Amino acid sequence: MGDGPTNVGGRGGSAGKDDRWAPTLKLVQPKFDAALLSFYQCASIGTTTDGKVCTRPVSKTVKVKVELTSTGAAVVHKLALAGFKVDGGEGTLQLTGSIPTTQLKRLAQIAEVKSVSLNQ
Repeated sequence: MGDGPTNVGGRGGSAGKDDRWAPTLKLVQPKFDAALLSFYQCASIGTTTDGKVCTRPVSKTVKVKVELTSTGAAVVHKLALAGFKVDGGEGTLQLTGSIPTTQLKRLAQIAEVKSVSLNQ
């Protein structure tokens, strides 16, 4: 994230970022809805999913809705370790809450997370 200015004004800098972004994209794309994917990509690398330069979000946290395949204390613990703070839906398969933008990838890595969408 410390290389923001290198992609200003040229395709050369952004192509390298796209290559480094590909593994993350493969991980999060199946679980994130289109709006969250675009938000996350903008916050992470400064471009939208269609490759346009965007202004990174000012807020360091994002409100999301998480759909789970199962629930229980172990799942809640995994979510907490990922930085997810539950606002509603406790004990159900659909939770709402907030998470630091930098932790969204960790949320996608949790096996019991079926999908994640923006909740605004």
